[in-house]
Amino acid sequence: HLTVRAGEVHALVGENGAGKSTLVGVICGAVQPDTGRMRFLGEDYHPRSPQEAYQSGIRVVFQHLSLIPNLSVTDNLFLGREMAGALGFIRRRDMGVRARTLLEELGFAHIPASARVDTLSTSQKYLVEVAKAMLERPKLIILDEPTAALNAAETSVLFDLVASLKDAGSGVIWITHRLEELYQITDQVTVMRDGRFVETRPTASLERDEIIRLMTGRQIADSEAPDPAHIGSENRLVISDL
Repeated sequence: HLTVRAGEVHALVGENGAGKSTLVGVICGAVQPDTGRMRFLGEDYHPRSPQEAYQSGIRVVFQHLSLIPNLSVTDNLFLGREMAGALGFIRRRDMGVRARTLLEELGFAHIPASARVDTLSTSQKYLVEVAKAMLERPKLIILDEPTAALNAAETSVLFDLVASLKDAGSGVIWITHRLEELYQITDQVTVMRDGRFVETRPTASLERDEIIRLMTGRQIADSEAPDPAHIGSENRLVISDL
C-alpha cells in the first residue's frame, strides 16, 4: 500500500530485496502487477508500458543511468522528444537553447549542454538524468538513490529542486538507504520488508532506530566496544611512509 499526495515528498525505504524496485517497476509500467489496483490523479491507472506511464506524467530517475554515452547532453535530454520543424528536420539550435536554459533553471549550469555524456563525471551524468525527467514538469517523479553519486553541493541543489517540485504540487517518491536524508527532505515514510507493506508514518514521528526496526523486523542492539584486556600486544600489520 502506498499513497503519495500532491506537494509531498514520500520516502520509500527497505533493505535490499524488500521490493522497492519491483513496486517502482509497476508504477512506471515496466512490470505488470499480479493483483491489486492503482489510482493516479483520481482515476484508475494501469500502464502497459513505460511510455504510457510517461505520457501520464510519471518520471523515474533510476540509480543505474540510461543515458547514451556517445551523444551530447542536449541529444540525451531530447531523446525521443526531438524538436522538429515542418519538414521533419531536427531543430538542433532550438534544442540547444532549451537545454541550456533548463540546466540553468535547475541549478546545473556547470554541465555544458553540448558536452558528450561520456566526458562527464558520474554525478554530472545523474544530474543530466534528473534534467531529462524535468524537461516537461512531472506530476509524479520517483528518485532512486538520488544522492548516492552526488557531493554535498550537488545534493543541496537537488534538495532545492525537490522543494520547488513540492511547491508546484508534484508528488515525489524518494528512495534511499541514507536515513539521515529522510529528516532533511521527506514528509512521509513508507517501509517495505520482504515484498510487503509494513507501515507509513510521518517522518517527524519516527526515530532512526525505529525505522531500522521496521525495515529489518528486529531490534538493533547497541554495539559494545571490545574489552581492551582482550586486545593483544603483538602487531599484526605495520605500515610506514605509505
